[in-house]
Amino acid sequence: MKIIQEVAIELFSMFMADARMTMITLLLVSAAAALLKLTDINTIWVGAALLIGCLANVVAAAAREKRVRERK
Repeated sequence: MKIIQEVAIELFSMFMADARMTMITLLLVSAAAALLKLTDINTIWVGAALLIGCLANVVAAAAREKRVRERK
């Protein structure tokens, strides 16, 4: 049971370490789900948009981190 608790704490701290990235990812997933529910868009297009959005989010987070490290 202690291992599960330690894993949960580590996952939580990982997501809270970059709260901006977490919030953007949640927003992207919510938008994709809303698109699927509210429109007749093909799921492959929504999935592709979600993939592109998540990849852009990762690239933006890496660029932000690089700028922060260069300032130090």
